[in-house]
Amino acid sequence: MEQLTTFINIQTDYGFKRMFGTPKNKNILIRFLNALLGDSISVTDVVYHDKEMLPEDENGKRIIYDVYCTSQGENHHFILEMQNFYEPPFADRVLYYTTKIIAGQGKKGWDYKLKPVISIVVMDFDLKKMTKSLIHDMQMVDVKTGDVLSDKVRVLLLSLKQIETKKWEECGSEIERLMFLIKNMDKLEKSSEIYRSKEYQDMFDAAETHNMVNEELVAYSESLQRMRDYQSGLDYARKESFDDGVSKGIQKGREEGIKKGREEGIKKGREEGREEERMESIRFMLSIGVAPEVIAKQYDMTTEEVLGLMRN
Repeated sequence: MEQLTTFINIQTDYGFKRMFGTPKNKNILIRFLNALLGDSISVTDVVYHDKEMLPEDENGKRIIYDVYCTSQGENHHFILEMQNFYEPPFADRVLYYTTKIIAGQGKKGWDYKLKPVISIVVMDFDLKKMTKSLIHDMQMVDVKTGDVLSDKVRVLLLSLKQIETKKWEECGSEIERLMFLIKNMDKLEKSSEIYRSKEYQDMFDAAETHNMVNEELVAYSESLQRMRDYQSGLDYARKESFDDGVSKGIQKGREEGIKKGREEGIKKGREEGREEERMESIRFMLSIGVAPEVIAKQYDMTTEEVLGLMRN
């Protein structure tokens, strides 16, 4: 039976927001920003803001950021996102999220002086049309001369794939070490060299499952299951599309198969029903050691009903 790991998976929606998006852990976010931005920008304090941005009219699209904050004095706006899976149109979504913060600065009588907006996306994939790199740092520049038109819009893409095969001792910079922890935190133990060094004790304390109350354990386990279910759905879609693509024997057929497989995978998952999803969520939490009474309270069940599922 799978057991709850000593430290949480930071790549989950819950884990990423717990580590970087909560006021009690803002020192970790500040450390991360300074490691990434180097000497160009010094962040001494941050103020967290509402992660949800409502549309201006009823037909507009609502945005929910993973983390949205400003530096002290609102000199810089920061958006942080964790993306485990590539979903087109990825680049358009990043630009839309960024420019919404830019446009939101406009007010009546405003002089058009913008505060810089920096979008940081931690990705567990590489973009096919871009050179493989740990960090892509992009601004509005002349494609021929490299001249910068404006530094008020900046997008940084951080690839966890470029840290995937590295050992801890091979991580030479602070940002590499922080990305290593994001990628591997749930695989580490208190016996590891990293933990015993105490250099990143604040991150380990924030990630330790033993420090989490019951409600936090439930929220984390649900977030972990959603990530794993999504990965399973993608694997299913890829298999279906591959089989279909081979039968057609042409690249176009393969691409159509990918789309068809993904759609069928989603449809099939929905058809299995909400009740089965609920039962799977409960079984998963039991498998990683969440207490039956905690699950019963969360799902409006009796402890005996939960124990019955455990026996079955």
